[in-house]
Amino acid sequence: MPEKQDFSGLLKTLTTDQLRFVGKRMEHNSDKEAADAMGIPVDTVYGWANKAAVNEAVKRACMDGVELGRERLRRMIQKALDVVTDEMESAQPDSHRYSAALQVLDRVGLSAIKQTHIEGPGEGGAIVIHHTGNVKPDDF
Repeated sequence: MPEKQDFSGLLKTLTTDQLRFVGKRMEHNSDKEAADAMGIPVDTVYGWANKAAVNEAVKRACMDGVELGRERLRRMIQKALDVVTDEMESAQPDSHRYSAALQVLDRVGLSAIKQTHIEGPGEGGAIVIHHTGNVKPDDF
């Protein structure tokens, strides 16, 4: 099995806190500094039964941080969908939570938002149309 698949499989064995720790550990020089940045006792980190797997994930994340980001985003999908559902039913919506949820969904390719921005007239009277989003007319 290629190393990238092995790394992806390794990340799937870690808890959400351990994934966050791996990310913090990439930013800091020691387990203690990373634990402090997360606000958890370093003894918690040293006490993880799978600490060897966490160490291996840190080592590989330094070589492939993108895969770590993908796994963290994958784990946020359900929460993002819950936020969208909550916001749809809320009498007092929280636009920051909703925006963050939409960003997660967009990053994993689940966004159905299509935005059009029209500029003009520009040089020579031209009108410029910018489209963003994943939805195409053929999608419906």
